[in-house]
Amino acid sequence: MESSTDTSAAPAPLVPAALLLMGGIVAGRYVPAPAALWLLGAAGTWAAALVLARREPEAGRIALAAAIVLAGAGGGAAAWHRVPAGHLAGFCPAGRSALATVTGRVLTVPQCQAVGPATSFAAWERPALTHYLLEAESVSTLAGPRPCCGRVEVRIDGDGTDVAAGQQVRIAGRLSLVGGASNPGQRDRRDQARRDGVLVQLSAPAPEAVTALSPPPRGPSRLLWRLRAIAGRRLGAGAEPHGRMILGALVLGHRPAQLYDLQQSMVRSGVAHFLSISGMHLGILLGLAYLILRLAHASPRWSAGIVLVLLVVYLLAMEPRAPVLRGAIMAAGYCLAVILGRPANGTNLLAAAAIVLLVADPVDLFRPGFQLSFVAVAGISLLLGPVRRWLFGRWLARAGLIVFTRDERLRRWWWRVGLPFVANSVGVSVAAWLAGAPLVAYHFGVFTPLAPLATLLLLPIMTATLVTGYVQLVGSLWLANLSAGLGGLADALTGLLAVTAEQLGRLGPCIELRPVPAWAAALATGAIVAAAHRRRLALSRAWAAVFLLGAATILVAATQMDARPREAVFTVLDVRDGLCSVLRTPSGRTVLFDAGSRSLTDPYSQVLRPCLRQRRWPPPIAAFVSHAELDHYNALPALIDEEGLPVLVTHDRFDDGDPAGPVADLLHRVHRRSTRHRRLARGRQVRLDDRTTVTCLWPPAAAGYDTLNANNGSLVLRLDCDGVRFLLPGDIEHLGQQLLLDLDPAALAADVLILPHHGSATPALEAFVAAVDPAVVIRSSAPRRDGAVRELETLAVNRRFVATSEDGAVTVTVVDGRPVVSTFAVDGE
Repeated sequence: MESSTDTSAAPAPLVPAALLLMGGIVAGRYVPAPAALWLLGAAGTWAAALVLARREPEAGRIALAAAIVLAGAGGGAAAWHRVPAGHLAGFCPAGRSALATVTGRVLTVPQCQAVGPATSFAAWERPALTHYLLEAESVSTLAGPRPCCGRVEVRIDGDGTDVAAGQQVRIAGRLSLVGGASNPGQRDRRDQARRDGVLVQLSAPAPEAVTALSPPPRGPSRLLWRLRAIAGRRLGAGAEPHGRMILGALVLGHRPAQLYDLQQSMVRSGVAHFLSISGMHLGILLGLAYLILRLAHASPRWSAGIVLVLLVVYLLAMEPRAPVLRGAIMAAGYCLAVILGRPANGTNLLAAAAIVLLVADPVDLFRPGFQLSFVAVAGISLLLGPVRRWLFGRWLARAGLIVFTRDERLRRWWWRVGLPFVANSVGVSVAAWLAGAPLVAYHFGVFTPLAPLATLLLLPIMTATLVTGYVQLVGSLWLANLSAGLGGLADALTGLLAVTAEQLGRLGPCIELRPVPAWAAALATGAIVAAAHRRRLALSRAWAAVFLLGAATILVAATQMDARPREAVFTVLDVRDGLCSVLRTPSGRTVLFDAGSRSLTDPYSQVLRPCLRQRRWPPPIAAFVSHAELDHYNALPALIDEEGLPVLVTHDRFDDGDPAGPVADLLHRVHRRSTRHRRLARGRQVRLDDRTTVTCLWPPAAAGYDTLNANNGSLVLRLDCDGVRFLLPGDIEHLGQQLLLDLDPAALAADVLILPHHGSATPALEAFVAAVDPAVVIRSSAPRRDGAVRELETLAVNRRFVATSEDGAVTVTVVDGRPVVSTFAVDGE
């Protein structure tokens, strides 16, 4: 825009205020103090600032800074820790769910996610899942309906999209608090939901459990939802369903679960932000509109005013998110600067956007989208100049010295227009990537070195796709036939975008990192900024290189190198219905004892891999699988495909004879990856290192035991390490337990027992536990009925009884020849 040159060197007084506000919000979350105390301090220091403003200007500025910090802390503490009176969370029983009927108003557009079995290793075919947010108004109690408040995450088995956003509904289902992580390294749903203002979830068994009580509301809110519905319906008309979903994600911010594979491809290539609305998308729309208006000879002020109106209408038609609102506030500031004929400072506008968003919702500061959006723009402001000088400085300096003749038009265009355009495009991509790489590593655990190249390759395709979508959306209001005709072009562009992203995701290296702590991300960011501005900091090139290499060395040593063990660590992970146990031997080797789940769609990615990354353990060298049931091995195929597995250990009868079944598929992967398949029978031993051995107690190799079913034929293993014994009995039931008791009960003695068959009660279980005589009893299963839990606790009297469903992952550490138990729910990680 002609009148609003960005004066980066101009004063930006809002930047210190924004940084102080952010520091206060962080203090309000982590410093244990009530919000009222913070706000009282803010009021006092604000009054002191007013008094001192004229008498002692310096002291007045200090008091004002303190007031901003304390106000931010008060707002952050209230937003993060305070739960309003009458919140629905107060009606949820601690640690379990309860049947309830909740009445409220639908806040977001219902999304239906088809969750079919992606592979033959899915334990069961899951129905479609519909999810949306609900603003609660009342809840059923024994005393009748009670008024309540709070956002609820609604999950419905089946297609429940027949309700619309803004509608009042009544839902019968199971009400519970949003659960947190129960395993090391696992994504914390409770923390993520808390950032979204959600404390409670409601699960309904079928769409019939939802009753619509009223149509969508009238008035302005009805107009808003109608506008969004029309936009969603008309966008992508004439295109294939997949193309329409991609257009909806790019233009309106609707990102259904069916785009998961495309999203993962973009994550691997470092351009995941392309698939969600951001300031870049908004800039393309508004820049295109402003260019068209100026080409139509509209004045800068009129063009800026029309763009401002278009911005408001577009924000109403899409789902607002922090990156979009940041871009919208900055765009509005630029438009107002043009209208008023005043210069605009981009850095000051960025700070103003941060202040507005954080005052409206302090929790925004802890959302990855907010952080990445602001850090990327700030990085462009700080790093664009140094990056341009580093990559193109010699050619840009030469361009100003070249004299061209009249006939050298193409050459002159290149040096005067083309080269600066390329330098700016590459500089912006590299600067944004450098600034955001530490945050991406912190939040998502990946490093994508080719992200700037992927951005440059995909940006023209995405721009063409966005322009087509915008034209189709606007044209649908007056030229329906033309809009439908653009569906084929939109379909071709979205297909090209998806194919290109998929190929870049395959070709470009995506380095998965072990967990990067916040201090490490901050250290990396500081090192990059310091190296980029070494001249201002009076650093030589050598010292800048030393600083960067030192920071990289510290990061690798602190976050990526294997943790050296001191003793054996055995962990039973919480996989609900299933069993997944991980051993780290004293020599540092990782070994699996069963690895599967019926409850989780991908137990390797959801539980096992995050645990190994969090603890910085190496990939497993072997996996012992007790028997051919999916809930004991369906995490292995993904492990074998991604990391490989040197040794698979089973019993002789593991192959179930079905050539098209999941067992055959697993064994095919084993042979394809040259994994050694070793078979055990009673009496055989495997030495894992000089202090750890595994002894097979069951099943015998004799042919007479071929008639045992899969459970009773499970491998029963005894793990011996530094004088501590673990008994791992698989899924043996009454017959298998009784046969073991008859053979040699003394061999069953152990310090730690994982209950057979996930703790299922059998007539022989009491005698079996008595023969083992463990000090620690572990149950790996989903939550059980109160009666079943009491029976198991009776069997485990005078012993330490822990259950993964209640205690999370259970870890047993061998210390001085005795087992020391810790649980994730109590001790964390």
